[in-house]
Amino acid sequence: MTAEQIEALLRAVYERVCGTQDDERTRESVFHMRDWEADLMRLAVIYKDPSQYSVEQCKEAVDGVLLHACGHIMQAARLYGGIVDSFGEQDAARR
Repeated sequence: MTAEQIEALLRAVYERVCGTQDDERTRESVFHMRDWEADLMRLAVIYKDPSQYSVEQCKEAVDGVLLHACGHIMQAARLYGGIVDSFGEQDAARR
């Protein structure tokens, strides 16, 4: 799938779930779902064969997800309709 196809799919999902075609909110949602893609891929590669990577390489991948991706995921969730904290209270009702 190309970057354009992924973005089009994410736009369609956001618009369907949120019932809106607000271009600014849709653009922001797609941005927050795409900006951490490299962090996800880096960690996924390590998960497939962890024996091939050093502790430092694993730390860098974990840092990318925890220190960069989480903020984007939380903002995307807010735009999507709410954040559910699996270990605490619900921030906003899910549609």
